[in-house]
Amino acid sequence: MQAVYHGVVRPIHLALISWTGKVRFSIAEIVILLTGISILIWFASSIIRLIKHPEKAKQCLKIVLALISIVLCIYAGFCVLWGVYYYSEDFSENTGIRSRDISVEELETVTAYFAAKANEYADLVKRDENGLYIGDKAEIIEKSGTLYREAEEAYPALRGPEAPVKPFFFSKLLSLTDFMGFFFPFTGEANVNMDFPPSLFASTAAHETAHQRGVAREQEANFCAVLSSFMNGDPDYCYSSALLAYTYLGNALYDENPDALIQIRSTLDERIIKDFNANREYWEKYETPVQNVSNAVYEEFLYSYDQDLGLKSYGACVDLLVSYYLEDAENCFQGHVLPSDEVIHRELFDPVLAFYPATAGSSLGCARALGAMLSFAAKYDVIEVEEEYHLLSEEEQKLYTENIIFVSSMLDELKKDQTMVIGLMEDAGVDEGIIDLTTNPAVIDSCAKQLELMCALK
Repeated sequence: MQAVYHGVVRPIHLALISWTGKVRFSIAEIVILLTGISILIWFASSIIRLIKHPEKAKQCLKIVLALISIVLCIYAGFCVLWGVYYYSEDFSENTGIRSRDISVEELETVTAYFAAKANEYADLVKRDENGLYIGDKAEIIEKSGTLYREAEEAYPALRGPEAPVKPFFFSKLLSLTDFMGFFFPFTGEANVNMDFPPSLFASTAAHETAHQRGVAREQEANFCAVLSSFMNGDPDYCYSSALLAYTYLGNALYDENPDALIQIRSTLDERIIKDFNANREYWEKYETPVQNVSNAVYEEFLYSYDQDLGLKSYGACVDLLVSYYLEDAENCFQGHVLPSDEVIHRELFDPVLAFYPATAGSSLGCARALGAMLSFAAKYDVIEVEEEYHLLSEEEQKLYTENIIFVSSMLDELKKDQTMVIGLMEDAGVDEGIIDLTTNPAVIDSCAKQLELMCALK
């Protein structure tokens, strides 16, 4: 298989990339559309002929077999041009960068490191008047061709033609199927969805470029996206990749130590929270059966190539990130204290500031905030937060004043209609353990007292 990869498949892709890289539009998109349309026209015309000539009904079997043959030919080509990658040397073997067993303390340290990096680069990227990131996607695409220059000097296994990623015109179709981008092995192109919010756009471009440079496994492509971005140093790529790394590390840390993640999250710049919220609200619109089917199909594809974690293999990049960046993280925090109970009051403020009353997701945001309040009430006594309130910016204070009334009202609704509020919490992704607190009278009473104190702030 290695001989097929090195002697046939990889040379074919290098030639394809050199050719398709000369044009700025996606040849892959044209191939997909023409193929799809051709199959539909052929299938429709075959059905019409059968309707006009029912005596030829026996040809129905031929049509079905022909359609199956077409699908199998496409799949066979895909297996040859992409499946072979999964059985060649992987990135870790070629570079010596290997994942290992990591401790929760190490995970916490590297998560805090990327939170700090996100804060650092949040000041260096373009934003609108509301503080949302507005990076120029066309400019990011243009820079994607040279993104890996520094990384390939350090790790020659990442060498490849400097071909920018390609914008996909019908990007909403990609969103519908839950794809931010994809590598198309029949043309050698890395394609990106142009429709979703820009905060994770650059890291997506870096991820798909990793596939184009021969990194097949998803966890390694994610790691390469972060590695190449920080070695390159471009602010847009560094900011986006810091968010990518923080997301995967944070999810892993939440499973092991949710309190530690809450403390680290409290250190994030408010503009980063806005970027995360914008991204979440966008993808919530596409949570449909089509997306579920797409994920199921792709997960089976990953399993078929011995990626035993399926879609969760995306999270396996955590081990690589911690192994590679732990020393940098420890040096970063040398002489400094990691987030601790000194910032515990942010557990009360951050959830309240994380949604906007006028948006469609306000009920879910409010439910998440109430869940955070209940969790706080279960762990701590009622505390005074007036001093911390006055440290908020004027914009934060205004949003807080609006939102805290909504959260208080939802607690009142919980007392009247527990089923409805629990349903909202479930839809909002609130942890089951926190939802269980809704039946604890002592926690409800403590939460009500804390909310009463917080509603009086002005």
